[in-house]
Amino acid sequence: MDLAITPIFSGPGTMTVFFVAVASMFAHAKRITKSMNEVFASLGAAKRVFEVFDLEPEAPDPPGAVPFDGLAESIEIENVTFDYGVGEGPALDGVNLVIKRGERVALVGPSGAGKSTLLDLLARFHSPNSGRILVDGHPIEQLRRGDWLAKVAMVPQDPFLFQVSIRDNVRYGRPDAEDEEVMDACRAAQLGDFVDSLPEGLDTQVGEAGTRLSGGQAQRVTIARAFMQSADLLLLDEATSALDSEAERKVQAALANLMEGRTVVAIAHRLGTVRGSDRIVVLEGGRVVEIGSHEALLEGGGNYSRMWALQTGD
Repeated sequence: MDLAITPIFSGPGTMTVFFVAVASMFAHAKRITKSMNEVFASLGAAKRVFEVFDLEPEAPDPPGAVPFDGLAESIEIENVTFDYGVGEGPALDGVNLVIKRGERVALVGPSGAGKSTLLDLLARFHSPNSGRILVDGHPIEQLRRGDWLAKVAMVPQDPFLFQVSIRDNVRYGRPDAEDEEVMDACRAAQLGDFVDSLPEGLDTQVGEAGTRLSGGQAQRVTIARAFMQSADLLLLDEATSALDSEAERKVQAALANLMEGRTVVAIAHRLGTVRGSDRIVVLEGGRVVEIGSHEALLEGGGNYSRMWALQTGD
């Protein structure tokens, strides 16, 4: 028996319809593939959003929280121990230190000595596992958190800027500030001439994480923000370590203006920047091993003296 084979394409019309159908299917497949790429690209962001949702809310102020209107006498750190709980031992181990109002205290020591942890405890990012921090005789946890943070300004090693204008970044320190007050803060932070030279002035956008500014300019924006706070306590986390010599000179001048009349606790790796401190606290292994002025510590011939010799060759 003969079998008749019917051709798939019986004519040009059928072939045309076939290719149009294939092209239509390809367009839909391309859109589906693009959508899947967008879904997978969003998964990372969604994961970070859920991490934020899972964060523990800030503990409310305790009943009878004490109002805080500025440091009157001193901050006392009494036998403070803090452990991050990652199996590496305590970051701070029995630290005792008194910081008097108006004093400039520098924290120095090798990496991992506990300098940044001590600064974080003063900023109330963490609470000690044992021991206590007293502010004018009151446990720091008993102070109203909002009052305390309003009186503490922090200038980190890596400046953090929002993706908005210079004005809005500076005014974050005091949202109700007028433009003239913002410019006064910029001038005090050695940023006035730079802002005046910009076509858009204070309206200039800094870019994501301040990418449209140099490192020194971004750092001086954070210093101007600290000026806006009118803070009593200034925490400096090696604010000039990543800058070139010219930018460091300008930032140091801005910091000198900012430190005037304030209590300052500063982390320093370049020991030449702390010579003028009232006291230098040397940390090692989470413990305070030396305290004194630059001259006294050099004469003592201890850890600080050895670090100074390594950095200066003297």
